[in-house]
Amino acid sequence: MESQTGTLYIGDNLQVMREDIADECIDLIYLDPPFNSNRNYNCNFKDEGQELGFKDTWNYLEHQSATDKEFQKIELQDNKLSRFLQFVKEGSVKNGNHFAYLTFMAARLQEIRRILKPSGSVYLHIDPTESHYLKIVMDLIFGPDNFRNEIIWHYGLGGSSPKQWASKHDVILMYSKTKGMYYTPIMVPATSNMMKGQLKKQDDVWDIPTLNNMAKERLGYPTQKPEALLERIISASCPQDGIMLDPFCGCGTSCAVAAKKGILYVGIDITSIAREVIFKRFDDAKVQRPDLISRPSNDIEAIRLADSNKYASQEQVCKKLGIKNNSKKGADGGIDGRQNYRNLDGSITKLIASVKSGGSTISQLRDLIGVVSRERADVGLFVTKNQPTTAMLQECNKHGDYKENVPRIQMLTISQIYNGEKIKLPVGATIE
Repeated sequence: MESQTGTLYIGDNLQVMREDIADECIDLIYLDPPFNSNRNYNCNFKDEGQELGFKDTWNYLEHQSATDKEFQKIELQDNKLSRFLQFVKEGSVKNGNHFAYLTFMAARLQEIRRILKPSGSVYLHIDPTESHYLKIVMDLIFGPDNFRNEIIWHYGLGGSSPKQWASKHDVILMYSKTKGMYYTPIMVPATSNMMKGQLKKQDDVWDIPTLNNMAKERLGYPTQKPEALLERIISASCPQDGIMLDPFCGCGTSCAVAAKKGILYVGIDITSIAREVIFKRFDDAKVQRPDLISRPSNDIEAIRLADSNKYASQEQVCKKLGIKNNSKKGADGGIDGRQNYRNLDGSITKLIASVKSGGSTISQLRDLIGVVSRERADVGLFVTKNQPTTAMLQECNKHGDYKENVPRIQMLTISQIYNGEKIKLPVGATIE
């Protein structure tokens, strides 16, 4: 069956789910999130000679502000869940890093429940070191009555220890939103003598080999799962006209399986590694690439977006700054963004922005200054990918202040914006 075009988001899945995905629109959600393994992973992609890596480590002190912000939202929404997380934080259960991890997961699982259809189901793929904690979180969010299965994926490969039983399985927690979930039993050959030659319904222990180093589908992604695993999940729990979501899609196994089955899909991953691997994977399989939507979560990803798609970069920079984007492509009159602000005295501050995703020049800065004059704007903002030159800074200073401590012509780099620097505005000014 010819595949349909899915969608791949590059960005923070929490932001994407909150801002881009409507209530109760997804039929199946499979997520293979970080396992809190305290490991660093290296990726070496076939035919690319490209060595990249990612971390599965959690440090509460490094991310305290973001963690506490999400925890405060959970406190307002769900008293039982917040009390459990508070117990983890204050009690003897591991440490603050574990609190950070579970808060990270809880915030996303709340959004997953919101976007899941009443007939939908979610498969949370995790390892045994976290499965019991996350089962409590899932019970609190979805309700214990909506727990369906604890699936054991037994994969066989891996090392062994002389001091304990060899660890050879992951846990997949299956929950539904209601008792009226969509489900089609998977039939497999019976193994008993009594049913020899017949088919039986697959049980909750799955013997599916993991990918060895010589496997044809192996991409060099360290946490890659076999397509057979996702084939089983999607076949059982996503109708042909449904939509599958993977918010931690990594190298895109779930997306690839859905595409081959002709099922619409949405994949989300925070790094551009996913884009590169998934596009190559789809090209090699002669499957249509997903539509790409970028929502950079840091300056590195924002600069990569600027290098690959200047219009998408302009849109995301304007969104990050909280100003209106000029979506017109091509001749835009030198205006990529604009916003009016109401000052405390009732007057209006009019801002115009020019966003340059390539190498910016002093002549482009002077073009913006001309547009500010032509449009009778109060403040002009020049956004650059590269660091401004001394001559550009001097050009800005020539035009003085619009109001006290509010330069008429301002410059910010993309890195500065994604590291929290703001437009300088009159004290108390708010968006008009």
